[in-house]
Amino acid sequence: EEKRVAEEIRKLDDLMLDFRTKIRAGERLSEKELEKRLRALGYIG
Repeated sequence: EEKRVAEEIRKLDDLMLDFRTKIRAGERLSEKELEKRLRALGYIG
């Protein structure tokens, strides 16, 4: 159970790091992009 939770946290951390990197580079993130990425990770149906 602990390993599964750690893996989920790692996935979310990687996602947020990617978004922060894009924002710092001047890119704009849309809700659609966020939804697409969360859907790909299985967080929304």
